[in-house]
Amino acid sequence: MTKRDPRVRELRRAGGWKKQLYDILREHGGFRAPTSRARSARNGRTRAAVGLATQDRREEVLFRLFARLRELGYKIEYVRNITVKHVSALALDMEAAGLSASTIQNSCSHLRVFGHWIGKPWLVGDARQYVRDPERVKRHYAATADKSWRTNGVDLQEVLRQVSLYDERAGIILEVIAAFGLRRREGLALRPHLADEKDTLLVKHGTKGGRPRQVPIDSERKRAALERAKAVCGSVNTHLGWGGLSMSQSDNKLEHILRKFGLTRAGKGVTLHGLRAEYACDALEKRGVTPPVRGGDFTQGPKDVREAACLAVGDELGHGRTGVMTAYTGAVRSRQPAPPVRGAPRPTVTPCAAPTGQVATPGTPAANDPEPGSERHTA
Repeated sequence: MTKRDPRVRELRRAGGWKKQLYDILREHGGFRAPTSRARSARNGRTRAAVGLATQDRREEVLFRLFARLRELGYKIEYVRNITVKHVSALALDMEAAGLSASTIQNSCSHLRVFGHWIGKPWLVGDARQYVRDPERVKRHYAATADKSWRTNGVDLQEVLRQVSLYDERAGIILEVIAAFGLRRREGLALRPHLADEKDTLLVKHGTKGGRPRQVPIDSERKRAALERAKAVCGSVNTHLGWGGLSMSQSDNKLEHILRKFGLTRAGKGVTLHGLRAEYACDALEKRGVTPPVRGGDFTQGPKDVREAACLAVGDELGHGRTGVMTAYTGAVRSRQPAPPVRGAPRPTVTPCAAPTGQVATPGTPAANDPEPGSERHTA
């Protein structure tokens, strides 16, 4: 929400909970939660910034959730008075509405960040604590099947030929995304002339959180794709998106072309993101590591070789954590106990030393915080 957005003036005049939420978002919405402080310190920053897309999503979700609370009968006059009772009510409401596990988990994640902003880090625990069926909100991050186009019987070269006949620029965008493992927005925002650093491609525009990265140009295929992209763009500062269209409009046009040629899960069973998964799996195989979705076993072979390969490929994809790689390559499943469900009997714990005579548990407010059901003003 920009300063010129007419909704900003409306919120400033409106007052009430909307104005309070707007002020909190304006102060904290552009930064990561305080839980990221250690990572921020390593990066030489006191507070790590988040991308504009994340800011917009936070705003959209939080305004929607607080509005829904009022529809459910919780007339919170001060947004800082939100408690565990309200979080539980929202989670149960989303479960009853049949929303997906990812939607419920993301909503809880935004509320968890909001809790840190208002000094209530205990506000939101694991989402499974607040619903009737914990399995209903369990997300599966690791890939269970190879999402590559090649594995799913889609001939990339034939697709590029057909798409290029229909729209040359669209064909180039797909070719560059496939060659360098780019995200959709990164492919559209790429400025080929400026990104070409001879041995590497500088991916700077359209990245998540504005974090730049370098992808090696280590094959003739990559070099040829980049040269074709430079030719179709012409001038140095031109990006791959269509001229005269905004980035969102270019995104919509690309989506229309993908649907036209059946490049969807409902069509040929593939998505644009599958090209990125194919790049990740191929890059691992070049380093001597077979991904689990292609029959590999991550429990076999030298661990240091496997971790080094995953780290290198993760860097090329723009992921700082090797764990994210499992979304592309799959992983060895491990059984982990689910968190205790709220309301279930807890095991008795005898502390070695308890100055206050109590043991704090996750999701429980501290002694000087208001009761979960209280709505007294704490601002």
